[in-house]
Amino acid sequence: MTIKGQIIKTISNSFTVLNLADGSREVCRARGNLRFFGALYVGDYVEYDARLRIIEKVYPRDSVMIRPFVANVDSLVIVIAAVPEPDLLLVDKLIINANVGSITPVIVYNKCDLDKGLKDKITSQYCGCCNVFVVSAETGEGLEQLREYMQGRLCAFAGQSAVGKSSLINAMYGRQLQIGGLSKINRGRHTTRHTEIFDFDGVRIADTCGFSSFELALDAEKLYLYYDDFMKYQEKCRFKTCTHTSEPDCAVKKAVENCLLPIERYRRYVIIYEELKKNRRT
Repeated sequence: MTIKGQIIKTISNSFTVLNLADGSREVCRARGNLRFFGALYVGDYVEYDARLRIIEKVYPRDSVMIRPFVANVDSLVIVIAAVPEPDLLLVDKLIINANVGSITPVIVYNKCDLDKGLKDKITSQYCGCCNVFVVSAETGEGLEQLREYMQGRLCAFAGQSAVGKSSLINAMYGRQLQIGGLSKINRGRHTTRHTEIFDFDGVRIADTCGFSSFELALDAEKLYLYYDDFMKYQEKCRFKTCTHTSEPDCAVKKAVENCLLPIERYRRYVIIYEELKKNRRT
């Protein structure tokens, strides 16, 4: 007998599957071609043989992320903090990655009680493209608003190590996930070793491994399509497919010059554009 379930955890070639009918869990293996990398992600809806504990079918995904590897997510919660210092280039890539995968990105600025003057910078740069929540897992500031946003959604938490992803989950829902600290050089220690979905009274959270960098799989000429804050100026560009780099009469560059778009975010856009061009050549 086959049963419909959802993969909620993967470790090596073992998949923990939630039975959607009765809430039980089974550790399963994958059959045939489903054993290949990328065939099964945490979040995938599957059918599995209850007797043999073998996954036999995966359903089409509504959304997908390739970093972190997770499927059928409603929102990507990008967590940053005053310490360690935010890597905003990484944040921009995560936003792009979410938009490519049809997932709604939001930014959570944690440790606001340790704010080093970054709060206004973060909110001003990103308020035009996604929701920004300013919170503190330590003091509880802003957590209620974040909980309200997440209600009824499957949210994947992502970001650098030691920004407080697990601490936020613990503070909001009382789940004692392992928490790491900072190394002596203020780089985050990896504490979450895998992606796993947790259920908290109507909120489902995919807690993921921390990471410091990743490469986008995208054509440079299509990059502009995933910048929502640029799109309202796009129609005023001379060329419909303007990449906002070297073209004349570019309304986005004009908006940057007039301080209507943050210049720091535009500069990172150009960096990502050049990286994508280089990746294609090599």
